[in-house]
Parts: sequence; structure tokens; C-alpha cells
Amino acid sequence: MSRRNWVSRPPGPNRIVGINWMGDVLYPEYFDNDIVAETKEFYDLFNRCELCDEEVEELLGNSTLKG
Repeated sequence: MSRRNWVSRPPGPNRIVGINWMGDVLYPEYFDNDIVAETKEFYDLFNRCELCDEEVEELLGNSTLKG
């Protein structure tokens, strides 16, 4: 699975999850998102694709996985 850009171009529904991802990256002290759960929910809703934990880890890389 390749990494996708969630905020840049072309504009599309990926920006929805991208806003929470960016908040989690830039302001982790203010955003207490479960970005893994949100990513799974987003992909299921918009892409009709159920991601496993390993796929979400690959998408997020080291950007927001805390702990």
C-alpha cells in the first residue's frame, strides 16, 4: 500500500482525515485523537476498505503513532 497525501493536491475527501492527522502532528498537546481508529473509520466509509493495524501503521509511518 502506498502512502497517500492527505492534505495537498488534488483536493478530495482525504482532506477530512488529513485535518485531524495534521492537528495531531502539529499540536499533539491539544489534539487527543485516536488517529488509528479515525483512519480505519475513514477508509471504511470513503474507500470501502477495511484496514488492519499493519496497513494503518504503514500509512501513518512515524508521523503520529504515539507511545
